[in-house]
Amino acid sequence: MLQLRGLECRRLRTLTVRQRFPFSKIKIDRSFISGLPQSEESQAIVRAVIGLGRALGMRVTAEGVETAAQLDWIRSGCDEAQGYFLSRPVPADMVPALLEEFSARTSERARLAS
Repeated sequence: MLQLRGLECRRLRTLTVRQRFPFSKIKIDRSFISGLPQSEESQAIVRAVIGLGRALGMRVTAEGVETAAQLDWIRSGCDEAQGYFLSRPVPADMVPALLEEFSARTSERARLAS
């Protein structure tokens, strides 16, 4: 058992579970993403999780991206992002149109930036 700021931490076994099962992706919980980019503690945790994912050859997804600043911060380390900044949840049949719209917005931003 590990003591962290007066709290007992019994979840270290999750790393043992990682060794036993062939996971291919790590998701960073939105509670850590929400502190970006202001919180140095959130930055340190997200950096560490990204590093762990890279060291294990896993894809890394940031969950709960709600601002452009958060997306900019995780862009260089995460393979995927989810959150309301990108889209609210939509039915599967709407995904192709959503991707087309997102691609058009990205192209327009790149054009304006140059």
